[in-house]
Amino acid sequence: MGRLATMDMLNQTSEDKALRWHLTGNFFPPIHPDFIEPAQQAINMVREDKGEDSITMPNGITKTAWEIVEGLRLEDFLNN
Repeated sequence: MGRLATMDMLNQTSEDKALRWHLTGNFFPPIHPDFIEPAQQAINMVREDKGEDSITMPNGITKTAWEIVEGLRLEDFLNN
């Protein structure tokens, strides 16, 4: 799995399903589903040029949208 599989999922299914698959299938241990919503929020904020705005994650840690995109390897979702 990895980047090519993520890109393939983005081409074959909805962004929501691809994001869920990416977070639960491309990480060990898998990223908890509670992080899907803030991950989607980070993608949207970066697309809107608000990447320096903060998001509080479900574990209470606050990061910028760009930090979340980079940390969760969501770059492929930005061009979708």
